[in-house]
Amino acid sequence: MNSATGERLGSLCETLGELFPHGTVEVRDLGPGQDGWRLVPSRTNPRLAVPANVPPAAMRSAIRPCASDGLKHKARRYALAAALRSPAGARLMPAGITVGDDSGSITTHLENIFNQPVCFGLMTGSARANRKPVLGIFDRRGRELGFAKIGLSELAHELVANEHRALLALQSSSASALQVPQVISYDFFDSKPVLVMSALRPNALQRPLPLPVGAVIGLLASAPVEQRLLADSTWFRGLLRDLEALAAVPAAGRLADMVRQLPRLLPEESLAFGAWHGDFGPWNMARTKSAPMVWDWERYDTGQPVGNDLFHFAAHERLREMGNMGAALRALRDPELNANVAGLQVQCGTRAPRHAIQAMLRLLYLATLAARFLGDGHRHQVEATFALGRWYTDVMQELIKDTQWG
Repeated sequence: MNSATGERLGSLCETLGELFPHGTVEVRDLGPGQDGWRLVPSRTNPRLAVPANVPPAAMRSAIRPCASDGLKHKARRYALAAALRSPAGARLMPAGITVGDDSGSITTHLENIFNQPVCFGLMTGSARANRKPVLGIFDRRGRELGFAKIGLSELAHELVANEHRALLALQSSSASALQVPQVISYDFFDSKPVLVMSALRPNALQRPLPLPVGAVIGLLASAPVEQRLLADSTWFRGLLRDLEALAAVPAAGRLADMVRQLPRLLPEESLAFGAWHGDFGPWNMARTKSAPMVWDWERYDTGQPVGNDLFHFAAHERLREMGNMGAALRALRDPELNANVAGLQVQCGTRAPRHAIQAMLRLLYLATLAARFLGDGHRHQVEATFALGRWYTDVMQELIKDTQWG
């Protein structure tokens, strides 16, 4: 077991300890009929924990198609799901976690919400500033009831509360160009927010999504879209305020200096600002015959540059290749992407030349993400997140030097 897999196992155990405050968490091989969670695919590579005694729930916990799935990843996941559904699952994946006493636990909390006995699968994800437990909830026959996010850390608390607000805003809008989870319950367990939502289950076979412009238009319907000079926008003032709160962090100071320059690059033309998802990528959506399914709304916000979602969808994965400046710049300058971003802005009333819209929106997107990563990484002491913020700042600096504004 390397440090990353050891950290994942530690995170699962720590999370179960918080969710079962009267229990005793143990990692052990599970005997026949023993309650607990099976580690998938193994103790040395624990990606998730699934209900040990409800095979249909274990199988469904391992399957969640999305548009970013590669063929190899999809085949591996379905092979694991088939094994978990069969009697061989217990032999192939014997390692698990038990907690003992479940009184006053999250299980009791969820059973009160659904008014029936439940079990759940658990995933905590990689070590990031926004890490939080995600629970897939099932009845004891393995039928899916929904899923839940729990805000155990300070940042996760904020994000879970924000996702609840976002889903309510989306459900009250007339947007029909995308499908989102429905809120089942929002309350607190041991003073931590618990958001329970309906599950989105797309078809198992997913093809890559084209640039989902229609879904972004649907998202924009959830809040007013406004035209503002950049210097007068809530985005500009809010971003500078966040960066000034990090005055002791040199990387944040460098980013703030660049952000202050931006209004001078487009001083007399307004831009459109509206709602955005905040992590609008193929990993958070799936294709359907009608509107795409979109989940993970915890970063939803309003007053953001219209077009940021499209840049994130098309460029973020390449931008995560830290150090590859050429790949980053090519992704951000993709002609189809930039044409659609400018088209959205024009549709929302922007009159600036299209080349100027495209050049500015690339910078606004980079500034938005760089500020997020620097802030989250610094406050929550996650170096990988902070390093990504530095890299986005580097790319922004390169773009400013290399952009013609005439």
